[in-house]
Amino acid sequence: MDVLKKNNVLSRSIIAKDIMDELKKDIITKKISAETKLTEDILLRKYDVSRVPVRSALRVLAEQGFLEFRKNGVHYVPNFSIKYFEDIYDIRILLEKKAVDIIFKLDFVNYTPLLQSLNVLKERLQAQKTPNTNKNDNINNSLLALHIHYYIVEISDNKALLHAWNTISNFTQVFMRLNLNKVSLKESFETHNVLCSAIIQKSPNCLKILEDHIKESKTIFLNQYKKFHSFPITT
Repeated sequence: MDVLKKNNVLSRSIIAKDIMDELKKDIITKKISAETKLTEDILLRKYDVSRVPVRSALRVLAEQGFLEFRKNGVHYVPNFSIKYFEDIYDIRILLEKKAVDIIFKLDFVNYTPLLQSLNVLKERLQAQKTPNTNKNDNINNSLLALHIHYYIVEISDNKALLHAWNTISNFTQVFMRLNLNKVSLKESFETHNVLCSAIIQKSPNCLKILEDHIKESKTIFLNQYKKFHSFPITT
C-alpha cells in the first residue's frame, strides 16, 4: 500500500511538471495571451487530470513568477514585455559577475563541479559525429551549458546569490527549451572552456569575458524571439 501511495505521489508530481512545462512555454511565447485567467477548472478540462497536480502547477507557476495571484483569488497571465526578458539576462550578468568576484577573493575554491559540468559538454561534443540538427539534442546541449553557469555561482559558496540565480533560471530554462539559441555545440564548448579557464586562472579579463558571453546569448535569443512575437513598449 505504501508503494502504491509513493507511486501515486510520483505520478502526480510528473503530471504537475508536464503541465507547468507546457504552460511556461505557452505563456512566454504568448500562445496564452496576457491577462488570461487560469483556474483549476479551466486546466482540469484542458488536461483531463485530477485536481491535485493542477493545483500544484498553479501554485508553483505563481511562486516562480509565470502567473499572478490576485486578490480575487484567481491566477492571471502577466503582461510580459521585451524589457522583462532583457532584464532577466542583465540580472544574470550581475549575479554571475558577483559570484566570480567572490571566487577570486576566496583562499580555496573547489572547482571540481565546474570542471565536471564542462567535461560533460566536451564528451557530448566528442560523441557528436555530425553537426546536430535534432531539436531535443540542441535543447539538452543548451541546458548542459546552463549547468556550467549554475556551478559558477554554486562554487562561490554564497547561498543568497545561488537562490537569486535559481529564481531567474526558471525563465532561462524556458528560453533554452524554446530552442531559439542557434549556437553549435562546438562553439558552446569552446566559449565555456575559455570562460572556465579564465575563472580558474583568475584572469583580469574574466568579468568581461563572462559579461560578453551572456550579452551575446541575450542578443541571439532576443533577435530570434522578436521575429515571432511583438511586445508592448514599456518604459
